[in-house]
Amino acid sequence: MDKFEIIFYEKADGSQPVVDFIKNQNIKMRSKLLKSIELLEDKGNYLKSPYSKYLSDGIFELRVRQSNDITRILYFLQ
Repeated sequence: MDKFEIIFYEKADGSQPVVDFIKNQNIKMRSKLLKSIELLEDKGNYLKSPYSKYLSDGIFELRVRQSNDITRILYFLQ
């Protein structure tokens, strides 16, 4: 199976808010977020709970838990 391409939203000034958000997480959460993004790249729309959840209108959330902390990143598929 081919990998799915991950494209991060980029603002007009070239900044990528999600990338900046990930960089500002503690080392453990950052590591788990990057692993979950790799899973999404590998599985695409086949990635299911507890990693991914469909919200509505084609929007999904990538869910990452570290201890009592849950981080969510919204995404959609093309």
